[in-house]
Amino acid sequence: ARSTFTATLAPGTVLRDTVRIVNTGNRSVVVDLYAADAYLVGERGAFAIRNRNERKTGVSRWVRFGAKTRFRVNARKAIEVPFEIRVPKNAQPGDHVGAVMTAGVRTERTRGSVNIKVRRRIGARIYLRVPGKLTPQVAVSSLAAEGKPALFPYIKGKGKTTVSYEITNTGNVIMEPTAELQLRGPFGNVVDTIPVDVPELLPGTSVVQTTSFDTLPPYGLLEAQLVVKSDDVADARSAQVWSVPWAPALVLLVAGLVWWTRRRLRRRGAPDADAEPMPA
Repeated sequence: ARSTFTATLAPGTVLRDTVRIVNTGNRSVVVDLYAADAYLVGERGAFAIRNRNERKTGVSRWVRFGAKTRFRVNARKAIEVPFEIRVPKNAQPGDHVGAVMTAGVRTERTRGSVNIKVRRRIGARIYLRVPGKLTPQVAVSSLAAEGKPALFPYIKGKGKTTVSYEITNTGNVIMEPTAELQLRGPFGNVVDTIPVDVPELLPGTSVVQTTSFDTLPPYGLLEAQLVVKSDDVADARSAQVWSVPWAPALVLLVAGLVWWTRRRLRRRGAPDADAEPMPA
């Protein structure tokens, strides 16, 4: 009835459990059983599991199966395989996340004009906490803002502000932070606010996202600020963005140059009031 393996284990202890593999198909299948570490992928921070041949650096190093890791599961049948999680004595405190995986030995070909070989995998997540000094911490690792002012503000659109940022779990426990992105004017006034959807962050993982404001008022120098919070920890970072209405500014500049040039020409053509009159 469980979909995950969740436990709190002290260093030097062993957890013995069983994984149940069910074949819901109409023919027998051969599968490989292994453990792998978890990581995040994409802007949404999707939960992903590393491949079997990738280096094991997390909880997957502590998982032990028997001598046999390849099994045949008959159609509409299930098998149960025991395994152990042996936590080393020097295990670091905090959350360690991975999965017990099964992968089909035989690859399948997709239907259609493109011929692709597919190997199906399915697994159950492992959420293991090692007690000790827990340090929840989240950080805005980087933030950059780029503005695209409207050609004629309030006539031909409101402009656009694009903000790219990276949020990192720098602690040793899983974090589920909330975040808010603000666009502020030159005097600290809030122009716009956008709530940011941050996924569950595993320890040591990051998520890189991009959010846009559908506005960039012609206030000169503005500031985009991201604030990330989770329980009693928080972090913030900001970046400046310029908003100058170049088209109106160029029109004013040209008008000023024309006025200045005409004024200079008039001054050059006017007679000097202090000059003596020419003799007749």
